[in-house]
Amino acid sequence: MFRIELEKMMTNTVFYFAIFAILMILLAGNIYTSPLTGKEYTVFNVIFASEKSNIKSEICINSFDIIIDGIDSYMDMFLPIIAASPFVVLICNEKKNSNIRFEIYRVGKEKYVIEKYLSAMMVGGLVTVIGYAMFCFIIFITFQGRVSEVFNYKKEFIFNNDVIAEHMYHLIGISGIYLLKFIKMFFYGAVVVIPAFCMTMVTKNKYLVLSVPFIMDYFLQILIESIDNVNYKYFLPQVVGNIYMTDYLKQTVIYGGKIILGLILCKVCVAKKCDCGEG
Repeated sequence: MFRIELEKMMTNTVFYFAIFAILMILLAGNIYTSPLTGKEYTVFNVIFASEKSNIKSEICINSFDIIIDGIDSYMDMFLPIIAASPFVVLICNEKKNSNIRFEIYRVGKEKYVIEKYLSAMMVGGLVTVIGYAMFCFIIFITFQGRVSEVFNYKKEFIFNNDVIAEHMYHLIGISGIYLLKFIKMFFYGAVVVIPAFCMTMVTKNKYLVLSVPFIMDYFLQILIESIDNVNYKYFLPQVVGNIYMTDYLKQTVIYGGKIILGLILCKVCVAKKCDCGEG
């Protein structure tokens, strides 16, 4: 059933719209702010500029900086909605037309929740990493061959703080760091959709399902940013995709616990329902 659920979500048109939305948000994000003029540059500015060489000479960064550091965009704000939309639309529609009743009768409530839960996380991760990979491909083409002055400094900083990154670099070169970034982005997308999936077990209103996790994530960011302690930042989902946050034990405990807690809540919610999950 897991494979079937995954195929249904990935063949849904919303899956591809979600990837495209992530790509557009990244391309429209700020990649560089000029220290002299204060002007902000996006990838769109570089691509559609009439004098590309002049803009590229002003932007003192390379593809490594953009891909590894990430960019100043609205992705962290909207990813809980975008990454969750493929399975939210599917599950809410199943509830409305009563297909969920036959699925639960066929496989049982516990298996239904577990396989839906895992496939939702997988789709969230795939949407995020595919959108980010497409963005990186455009970055490579746009900033081909450029090397910033702080490139080696950043590389050494990562090596001194992340044994995994250093090991992967020695195995396959700079591609190892890029691969690690993609892995982290996959897990970022996977964990950020958990609240939305839990909401699908409570209600079939897709607008409510998508808006509540968005609001919760927004207030969590405000709360954590108001606390002047770096350790609390590990509770923000975007930390999973940040290659400079290298305390993997904390991340495993926090987000492993979040995954388990989310699954338990979903199982309890479906088990207590008498309408075969249609509510």
